[in-house]
Amino acid sequence: MAERHIANIAGTVTFLVASALGLAVRPTPAAGQWSFQRIGDCPGSDTACTVGATPDPSLCNGATTGTTAVCWDGVTYSNGAPCGSSAWCTYKAIDAPSCTGGGSPGYLYECIGPTPTPSDTPTITLTPTTTPTETSTATLTITETPTETPIPSPTPTPYFASCAATPRSDCAAATASQLKLANDSDPSKRKLLWKWAGPASLADFGDPNGSANYAVCVYDDGALKMNPAIPSAGVCGDKPCWKDTSTGRQYKDKDGFAGGVTKIKIKASMGNGAIQVKGKGIYVANPFPITDTTAVTVQFVRNPGPGVTCWAGVLPAPPKKNDGSKFGDKAP
Repeated sequence: MAERHIANIAGTVTFLVASALGLAVRPTPAAGQWSFQRIGDCPGSDTACTVGATPDPSLCNGATTGTTAVCWDGVTYSNGAPCGSSAWCTYKAIDAPSCTGGGSPGYLYECIGPTPTPSDTPTITLTPTTTPTETSTATLTITETPTETPIPSPTPTPYFASCAATPRSDCAAATASQLKLANDSDPSKRKLLWKWAGPASLADFGDPNGSANYAVCVYDDGALKMNPAIPSAGVCGDKPCWKDTSTGRQYKDKDGFAGGVTKIKIKASMGNGAIQVKGKGIYVANPFPITDTTAVTVQFVRNPGPGVTCWAGVLPAPPKKNDGSKFGDKAP
């Protein structure tokens, strides 16, 4: 009798305390994280826009898990300034795999939502005191576990390879290089081909399946004419954009969303290396006109990090071919 009476008291007090203090177990929302997917665009209605070249962390949470953001930095990729800046992001209420089409490719992200965690509950200690008779008294000691103050996780700041306004002077020089460019009244027929050979270490190129990303910088008379940026990781079509090969790395994207670049081959072995970049289609920039009297410089750059981060080839004037719509030259 006494034991059952004490148990009933304890159960009633537990319920009342938990209800009064609002300490029932329930999911605690935590901040999500925007995960870069690929270069692309996403049609459909915008749900918000923010200033800055990366998504607003506060807009990725449990309610927006799986939604998409597309960002433009106003340099490598542009799409006007409807949010008050050329560096801005738009947000879509559809998932990243469903984002196809659109005419203004940028950095496409998907919201990876938070993992619910249980909130703290009070610890209730029941200390019964009984007498030899049927009559007993119960002393309830309620100890509430202090609420932990969450420590916010740092939001990673993505950093991208980018082309300087003028050619860099710290690049690994080519022992041989070649450049072919083609413009056409039909933008789908634009082409880019660049080859580089010289001393190189595969480690310097980093891991594009991790954080390494690149840009191809084409200069005429010291002025930047083309600057496609190629992101790390990502999915192109239904396959990873990057893969490891026996001698290096390879990139494939038949759609050419990254500034028209459809293929990259990076090779390095025994101190010698080679880079090949191919591009085709409407996303290839038109670099013409190109002068005949000054050198054309092409630089392949990696995002900042240790080791060599730039590989360059200089094609001295005059070029072997330059008719206003097609350019071709090589050195030596």
